[in-house]
Amino acid sequence: VLTDVQDERVVRSFDLNCKMLLTTRHMEKLESAITIEKRQIIEINKGLTEYESSELFVKAFRKEDNAIELPPMMTSFVENAHKICSGHPFIMSLVAKSFQHKESDDKRQLRCKNWKKQLEKYEFQDEFLKIKMPIEESLKFLTEKQLKCYRQMVIFSDNIDVPNEVLSKLWNLSTTETENMIEKLHKYSLIEKQMNYESCSLHYVHYKYLKDEVSETDQINFHQHLIDEYDVKKIFENRTELELDFPNDNYFHFFIGCHLHGAKHPDLFDLYLDFGFLEEKIRIAKLPNTLGDLIKFKKEIVRNDPKRAQLLDVLLEFLPPIEQLVFKSKD
Repeated sequence: VLTDVQDERVVRSFDLNCKMLLTTRHMEKLESAITIEKRQIIEINKGLTEYESSELFVKAFRKEDNAIELPPMMTSFVENAHKICSGHPFIMSLVAKSFQHKESDDKRQLRCKNWKKQLEKYEFQDEFLKIKMPIEESLKFLTEKQLKCYRQMVIFSDNIDVPNEVLSKLWNLSTTETENMIEKLHKYSLIEKQMNYESCSLHYVHYKYLKDEVSETDQINFHQHLIDEYDVKKIFENRTELELDFPNDNYFHFFIGCHLHGAKHPDLFDLYLDFGFLEEKIRIAKLPNTLGDLIKFKKEIVRNDPKRAQLLDVLLEFLPPIEQLVFKSKD
């Protein structure tokens, strides 16, 4: 199963002579990779039906006052919004969630007016600007502190589960405060909560928005802040045993390399030549993730030093055969 395929090379690379299900918005780019005899195309409606759009708003109002149908003043607004954006699921969801809290009829009418004004610009924008507009409308519901916390999430790649514990470090909030912050951001569809309620993630659209909107300097500082909260430099340089006192929080050993890279901190990539860290990483993040990081961050690890390059090459050959020994060993 391949989702959102945009290049025929993906299809050719995964041609395993078996049935394949793929989704794409660009069938014309894939026609040369799949012969007519071998393909069956199923067209999917691109937007919500008018009823489905209406149900999103009913759900939002139900949270407010247990309503089972829309107030009369909202019916025509929903129909108009649905028509303008062709029932775009992402946009209709963001618009609906902006009506979740109690407010007077006058304020609600003003909100409808503002949304109508914004949506009327919709058809003249490119695809990403169409998405950007409702995101920015949702951000208006956040306080300055909440907006800062949301902007800090730019350091996490899209669709990666980020434990609440890690966000608590990044935001310098207590466990309860972190949970409340996550609830607020999720309320306006700015993040996605996982079913266990112990982690959340960024949809690609929000990740792209943040990458475009947050300055490079701020992104570097946010990465550095998380590294400081983990106390990476102190723990690594002041160790007295082979083991390193890094937390097993289901995140650090998987993604610390991304933050060292984002903070432009090449000196701390010495971690990846440290046997204590590599043993921990193999135990927790497993061998493929470990080898992947050694290859991905080769430039930062080697830093134009032939001896370091030679050591890295040796590690890439040495680690795969000893994986089972690492797991069997208690120490």
